[in-house]
Amino acid sequence: MPSVQVNDTTIHFQRCGRAGAPRLLLSHSLFFDLSMFDPLIGLLADSFEIVAYDHRGQGQSGRGGKLDMDNLARDAAGLIEALDFSPCLVAGNSMGGFVALRLAARYPHLVSGCIVMGSSADLEHKLADFAPLVEDLTRNGPAAHIDTLMHIMFGDRIFTDTDRQSLLAHW
Repeated sequence: MPSVQVNDTTIHFQRCGRAGAPRLLLSHSLFFDLSMFDPLIGLLADSFEIVAYDHRGQGQSGRGGKLDMDNLARDAAGLIEALDFSPCLVAGNSMGGFVALRLAARYPHLVSGCIVMGSSADLEHKLADFAPLVEDLTRNGPAAHIDTLMHIMFGDRIFTDTDRQSLLAHW
């Protein structure tokens, strides 16, 4: 899949859907990558031109630079500009929702609408609690933390749902 140089890192993205249709940028959750939107893309590709991307430090995007919401919003703005993808709707889930809100507030000329899922306009909470985990993940990868991450990102019920085992296996 393609990537572009934005700010001080490389951003990996997928562009698909119907060219000329309304534009939709998808911003994923912390600890995930753009593939979290595969089912949604399958549902919306006939109606939208879609860009899903990996945030810096996640998926196939570059690992350098600070992983804060302001920097991630600058990356998203740079991606939109690099791809000449404005104006676009921005949909973000969890961490991606924080990014989407900052993008809409700080770069309104790039955004035609904002969809926030599993997130809020409040300041991020528990940053200090998550900092050691994020630092170790950045340094050493997810292997030592996979059980913790899975329980952070998925509710208890999904672990016993036989129809969801392939989803769990993917992550």
